[in-house]
Amino acid sequence: MNASHSQPPAGLGATAGTGDAWSGFVEVTGGRLWAECAGAGPGVVLVHAGIGDSRMWDPQWDALAAHGRVVRYDCRGFGRSETSDVAFSNRADLLAVMDASGLSRATLVGASRGGAVAIDTALEFPDRVTALVSVGGGIGGLPAQFTEHERTMYERSETLWQDKAWEAAADLDLALWVDGAEASPGRASLGVRAFVRRMILD
Repeated sequence: MNASHSQPPAGLGATAGTGDAWSGFVEVTGGRLWAECAGAGPGVVLVHAGIGDSRMWDPQWDALAAHGRVVRYDCRGFGRSETSDVAFSNRADLLAVMDASGLSRATLVGASRGGAVAIDTALEFPDRVTALVSVGGGIGGLPAQFTEHERTMYERSETLWQDKAWEAAADLDLALWVDGAEASPGRASLGVRAFVRRMILD
């Protein structure tokens, strides 16, 4: 673990609920996850959607940190986190972040892909979970249900990413996941679109 400020994470001195704030990297097998922790009290872990990274929780961060010990992190392959080409478990990664934050139990809050990770973690490790909030989360093992139009957009997006056509891929992902595949282009506000686009390209 390599924390960038304040007290070190649990395992290196911090304890749950102390209010120690830190941000830095949590070492995991084959990689390291960027994480941030703030506040004191009951634990809440935020798991971001596949369309962004931990910054998606910026609007809620201060309010949550005022009422509990809140943690957010960039999942492997997203944001500032780093990984080698290795087999890994999203559930084990989440628990590693909890351990580094001094949380034996926490409320898991996940959005979209993050909701699926939160649900899977709660099922596999119920003793680590106080409560569960899934916002539009999928169910692990359940095949995705797409309309024909959604599937076409999704497959086109995958091709653009493979071709490293970053700007076009980001724009298509905004249309698919932010506006909505069946909605009018630009339905989401300009501020939301710019914020998510920045996370996609990063």
